[in-house]
Amino acid sequence: MDRSSVRAVEIVAVFTSAIAFAVGSLQVTLSGTLRFRERLWLLTALGAGLTVFALLIVGGTWLITRRRSRR
Repeated sequence: MDRSSVRAVEIVAVFTSAIAFAVGSLQVTLSGTLRFRERLWLLTALGAGLTVFALLIVGGTWLITRRRSRR
């Protein structure tokens, strides 16, 4: 697999996570009756989950495409 293809997949994963966070955070902050502190915890959990998702995608593509040494 070409390195530029791998980087493209990683960039798409990171931007997908960022867009999902933006949409989710708007939905959380603009609707509902939660207090500020509860909304902040919800946004933190959402951001952490999406960060883990992006790291899993980047780590998975690195694991799949790394060069293996032949002995």
